[in-house]
Amino acid sequence: MAKNAQEKTDVNVAEFGKAELGQTLVTRNFSVRYQPILLAETCQNFAYLARIKGAQESPIRNIDRLFGIAGQAGILPKLTKRYLEAVLNSFHDHGKPLLLPMPAISLNELGAEAALILTKALKKTATSAASIIVIHPGITAHAAQAIRNTEAFTRALHSAEIWHASQNFGCSLSESLLWSKYPPQLMLLDQGHLDDIDADSQQIERLRDFIAVDQARGRKVLVQDIASVEQLNLALELRFDLLTGDFISKAKAKPYDSISAAALRIITKHCPVCQIMPASGQNNLLERLLTPQSPVDPGTPAEMVYSRFETNPDLLSLAVVKDGVPLGIISRYEMVDNMSRPFRHELFGRKACERFMDSEPMIMDVQISTPDLMDQVINAHPRHLISGFIVTDSCGHYIGMGAVQDLMREITNMQIQAARYANPLTQLPGNVAINQHLDSLLARNIACVVAYCDLDHFKPFNDVYGYAKGDEMILLNAVCLNEVIDPELDFLGHVGGDDFILIFRSPDWQERCQRALTCFGQKVMTLFEPSDIAQGGYIAANRKGEMELHALASLSIGAVEAPPGLYENHLAVSTVAAEVKKQAKAIKGNSLYVNQRKPL
Repeated sequence: MAKNAQEKTDVNVAEFGKAELGQTLVTRNFSVRYQPILLAETCQNFAYLARIKGAQESPIRNIDRLFGIAGQAGILPKLTKRYLEAVLNSFHDHGKPLLLPMPAISLNELGAEAALILTKALKKTATSAASIIVIHPGITAHAAQAIRNTEAFTRALHSAEIWHASQNFGCSLSESLLWSKYPPQLMLLDQGHLDDIDADSQQIERLRDFIAVDQARGRKVLVQDIASVEQLNLALELRFDLLTGDFISKAKAKPYDSISAAALRIITKHCPVCQIMPASGQNNLLERLLTPQSPVDPGTPAEMVYSRFETNPDLLSLAVVKDGVPLGIISRYEMVDNMSRPFRHELFGRKACERFMDSEPMIMDVQISTPDLMDQVINAHPRHLISGFIVTDSCGHYIGMGAVQDLMREITNMQIQAARYANPLTQLPGNVAINQHLDSLLARNIACVVAYCDLDHFKPFNDVYGYAKGDEMILLNAVCLNEVIDPELDFLGHVGGDDFILIFRSPDWQERCQRALTCFGQKVMTLFEPSDIAQGGYIAANRKGEMELHALASLSIGAVEAPPGLYENHLAVSTVAAEVKKQAKAIKGNSLYVNQRKPL
């Protein structure tokens, strides 16, 4: 009888799952979060890992289970299509690749059809094939048809030049039947694998050998779900190429590039050549807002902490710190509420204050970027909005406290300033913001490169095609320039008209400029009539009013390197940049010219 009851429960769950599945298909409602993947050698972000679940309100959040029900219901192609479109629409190509999990059942049952669904989803969402890496589950079913379908999917990926990452690390069957023919670019260590390894066992050496073999084949090896100091140390000792997990950076609703101070401290010990650039003045918001407030030791008597709150009505919270490391926060309201009750002072006054401590406080790295800072505040528990947050240095040591009210006030002012000076067409920062950013870097002796970007033959294009098409070309250029910058290091501003300024701190700035030129050269062709492309330009009046053939619009970039101490302020740099831009415009077509002269 118990067996029959269990079977009935399973049927009910399956039927409920199909109903939920129908709702998912209608709304395309998947929960997508992004986790940065770190390149161990340089401490830079390599890609984003998509963490995907079913709708937040749905009891069927597990993707494998959801797709299993879709297979039973006969609507697997539909759900695969909705799934891919939802994830790709959510990503919007953030300049670094997205590791996109592919459900095993789609490969096993659909084969090449799943690859076709993927390529159509890429086209529909205007996502470049080069911006995704498909996480391939490998051979997960031993049925002959499933193996043939999985091979067909892999072959189609290879033909479409779409990178894939193998989830079957060390699987000899997948290696012999798939990877020997269609080698993956990345290998993924199974989730939780490091938990199963004894630090003193031979498993470590065996794993080290597996890693070395894959690296010798030209594959990068990624370890997932690093959740502790011990796991990160082990991953670095084993020389994994790529690292991800909550200990390094938590998954967020929007792609971001920050790394936890604790993880950074460990990685730089293993890799002294790693260079994490300091944040720009705009990103150093917490340095301006933190209050260097004296913390308390966890063993401090509660009556002493209570006395500090009594004598300072403006004190909202205190950090509890041991050996420089923050352990928690004591809120004024919690402390006063507890200690003011009858007999509480007598009972707990001489006991350690840590019993009143919130052991899960909000802790911010002082170098955190403003978007990441706002994301943490938005997702914080309501109690943190009252008690505030702890601010630490890059080593995770306490340096002060921050108030959410001060933060929101500063953010609001920044948004008002940004809106006031932003370019109305592109919404990019205008002259005031550009000059402030550059002066901030120069004042702090931070090396940068200023690249002045200007469109050639833009006025005759505007005359022939009209201002609406001219605006379209300016927006197209803004997209190309925005795609090549690293938002953690670089800055893009719109001077006005068709002039833009790039301020690079990325060491590969010349390569990024070349990518921008290539991007513009390809995309701008869609704006010209075929007849103008055929004759190499368009007929328009010159400055004398005479009709002549003007060349097709192109992009010129003049770059000025600004090492520490060479330029006093933005005026000195802009003068040189304007001259260098003229040199770039003298070169035919899309061109980059780098300043060769230094100021006297």
